[in-house]
Amino acid sequence: NFDKEEDYSQNTEISLRGLRDHVGLFNLGATCYQNSLLQQLFMNTRFRKFILEADVSNGNARQAQLVETQVLFANMQNTYCKAYDTWSFATRDGTQVNVQEDADEYFEALIGRWESQLGTTEAGQAMRSIFTGKLRHQTRPDCGHISDVLETFMTLPIA
Repeated sequence: NFDKEEDYSQNTEISLRGLRDHVGLFNLGATCYQNSLLQQLFMNTRFRKFILEADVSNGNARQAQLVETQVLFANMQNTYCKAYDTWSFATRDGTQVNVQEDADEYFEALIGRWESQLGTTEAGQAMRSIFTGKLRHQTRPDCGHISDVLETFMTLPIA
């Protein structure tokens, strides 16, 4: 927060970042899963552009998480600080900052929240299309019949 009087020469948390460096995110306790996901999503330029251009003209509480994401991404893109404080994003999100969560489950829940706040089904589908892929499962038993199943996914299970 720049409205506080602080000695910037001594405070390494708010010192300036290099021109080619990326903005970090403060870990609020056990929010490393959240920070790494948000940094990955931010680095996806197509998704970042989609979020920053999303219509939040209603400005109501129903779009609060989407607005917080726009503020977060705008600061990650434009601030000169080394790190950005995610407290407002996390508290709006309902994140318990001292509880570790599964990053994949958090991603699915966050996408769902953003989708519900975009306002139209088309906007939600456009957002999901950024991350959606298709996975083909084929089985060829000895009888020669090919079983072919095409499945839509947003994340790939490792197991």
